[in-house]
Amino acid sequence: MSKHAQQSKKIPEPVLKAQAVLEILRAENPDTAEELAKILPIYAIQKNKAGETVTEETLLDDARKGADYLKQNSGKKNGGKDKKPQDILESYRQILKDLPEDDRKTDTGEQIRENTAEITQPQKQKKHVSHDRALIAAAPQASAEEIAALIKKGADPKAKLSKAMREAANAKNWSATAFLIEHGAHKHLLLPKEKRAVEDYTKSAQKWQKKLRIAPPHGLHEDNPEFFKKSAFEATLKLLAEEGIGGTEANKAAFRLSGLLQSEQRVLQYLKQWGKKGETPLYTLSQDIRLPRPPGAKEENDAPPLQPLDAMTAWVTGIFEKEEPQPEPVTPNIKDWGDAVLKCGPSMAGLVKFSRFVASPQKSSDGKTWSTQSTRAECAKHLYKRAMNYPDLAELCYRYGVKQKHYEQALKLIEKRKIPKKRMPDLTIDGEKFNLPGGKFRRLSHDDFQGLFLGEMTACCQSIGKVGAACAKHGYVSENGGFYVVESAKGDIIGQSWAWRGKKGELCFDSLETLGDRLSPEQWAELLKAAANELTEKQNRHDVTALHIGAGGRTPKELRKIFRDSAKATPKDFGFFRHRDSRFSQIRVWKRPA
Repeated sequence: MSKHAQQSKKIPEPVLKAQAVLEILRAENPDTAEELAKILPIYAIQKNKAGETVTEETLLDDARKGADYLKQNSGKKNGGKDKKPQDILESYRQILKDLPEDDRKTDTGEQIRENTAEITQPQKQKKHVSHDRALIAAAPQASAEEIAALIKKGADPKAKLSKAMREAANAKNWSATAFLIEHGAHKHLLLPKEKRAVEDYTKSAQKWQKKLRIAPPHGLHEDNPEFFKKSAFEATLKLLAEEGIGGTEANKAAFRLSGLLQSEQRVLQYLKQWGKKGETPLYTLSQDIRLPRPPGAKEENDAPPLQPLDAMTAWVTGIFEKEEPQPEPVTPNIKDWGDAVLKCGPSMAGLVKFSRFVASPQKSSDGKTWSTQSTRAECAKHLYKRAMNYPDLAELCYRYGVKQKHYEQALKLIEKRKIPKKRMPDLTIDGEKFNLPGGKFRRLSHDDFQGLFLGEMTACCQSIGKVGAACAKHGYVSENGGFYVVESAKGDIIGQSWAWRGKKGELCFDSLETLGDRLSPEQWAELLKAAANELTEKQNRHDVTALHIGAGGRTPKELRKIFRDSAKATPKDFGFFRHRDSRFSQIRVWKRPA
């Protein structure tokens, strides 16, 4: 064995990796490599002793953050209480193996990695690039600490008319913008809205300094420092790095997960219980969560500022409509919310944003567990104007993401409608007759406002705010209109039809709409045969002359082979040129015996 080989064998593995990283850095920037030559090997050894996995890739990433970063993060002790970082990663990787398949279509992974590529990949600089140019190039994505390191090397914040500051502001990197102003950049060169944003950042950052004595992580200055748990946040960042998520997006995702669940162990538990296989399972789970911001701060989901014409409309409307007082914010019980999200999953996580008004999620009727439905109903009261008067409608609209204006349209129909004497036969068919054990086919009650949004439930256009809004309205307000639904054994609506009466007494199901593939053509055929039999048996109790099915929409094409009779009925009080699926073709299922 050669003398050189013997010496290499004695050198600790972390030091060898540090030396390899230094060679890479020398090719990029000799000055940086020389500055880190003594610090990086020590940093690598201390990380290895702390139980962290040391690789050339992680060392290179850390080295590019500068000497100050390496000094601040060297020699951290675990204390033997928390899991070591590599154990957290090992747990994460083991959980991924057991996750179920995700049936949702997502492109989150590649898209987010592309969006954060500039953030997660430090910019390589040529040997002779000036410090001022390096500062300008780094400003859009750099942290205040990275800006400070460049200034320390000799970069001038005022260079080229404070271009670094203007680049940072253009990228909405307010922490870097504020830091550059603090160190001499000319604030008067910013646009007025940029100046306001910097002022807002400074105020928000002061709250972090007062509460935690740290600057807010990049992208989190508007968030509430009350929810920040440093160890859980940093551990979650490591997990997100495994998914290729970095920069501001990683900070936001880690803050949401660790802020709600309060520990890395509970973050892993949430992933294990509710994650789905994919490129970014943990990041995907984070997207459901929105933690409330500090009192007075703009919430993440608030509407954008009104444009001049919108503002004028709002002012005119305000003259005629009395503005309802907003409820006072409350202090959320984050432990309760975290427990409920672990129990109920993403459906409950989507309600966390209402914790500024609902201190704790709601329990089930027996008080033994958390209830997503009850919590959604309570939260919906704070989503729509006048929702307190119609909480069930608000809950329904919130569940399907109905906009405020469409909620208000539904509200007007409910309040102004006179209950008509419906001319729609009361058909009820047991699910056993069409191969749906426990389910049933029935007519909705004349005052059931679900009829206004059946399209939301079955993924079609028949809802207020969509193309089929006129159909939904007619079924609700007209005596010659109504709705028939198919319910599963659990009571969920999985199929439906808007129905109308024709000028010659016909009953027409305008189309047969199904949620996904929950009802097959064969089941619809059996259901229609059962409906025909019931119309025959009860013909003394109704005045229906025929049963028609519109052939458009999602009506199964196979029905034409089973019910070969075709005929055309015209609605009694629904205009010909209004949208309906039965306009051009209908199938006749039944005709009253002569």
